[in-house]
Amino acid sequence: MKRRPLVFLLAIALSALLAIAGCGPSEDAAEADETREAAIGGGAPEPAPRPDPGTAQDDPVPLGTPARVGEWEITVAEASINASEAVAAASEFNNPAGARNQYVMVTIKGTYRGATSGTLWIDLLYSFRTRTGNRYDGTTSFAVPPNPISEAGEVSLDGEVSGSVLFEVPSDQVAEGVLLVEDFMAVEGGGQYYFALE
Repeated sequence: MKRRPLVFLLAIALSALLAIAGCGPSEDAAEADETREAAIGGGAPEPAPRPDPGTAQDDPVPLGTPARVGEWEITVAEASINASEAVAAASEFNNPAGARNQYVMVTIKGTYRGATSGTLWIDLLYSFRTRTGNRYDGTTSFAVPPNPISEAGEVSLDGEVSGSVLFEVPSDQVAEGVLLVEDFMAVEGGGQYYFALE
């Protein structure tokens, strides 16, 4: 009767040793497998591709670089953010910009890439977009710029035309402004692009 407690304690100790010996290595192996899988295919996801320049106002198409807008390949060839003298010289009937305003003139080159024919000043809409999101289109001024875009005729595939658009903008909103060109007939992506003016 005196040996039973000793046998009982030895049985418990043996069971504990067997449990440690049986579980330890398998748990370590499982952890190693998980670590290996994470290193091979379970790491951080790849970053999303960066959008094309021009699809966001804070990342406009650089000056002189073409971008496809609708059926046209558009390039801002030249921009003047204070074109008062050029506007005055273009016509004696042009009035000066209003108080605290100034003229912004943008010369645009367009190449038609569509299947039929197109007219640059009809197919696309143009506006000056300030850094705060205000928009000024051609109706803000009745002045006529040199070589107005409205005189650019109709062209067929690969035909090239150019012309100027004019905006009257408050002087304190000109800095960091961009040109927004829109294809108002577009039903999918690619219908509008932002272009840098400086």
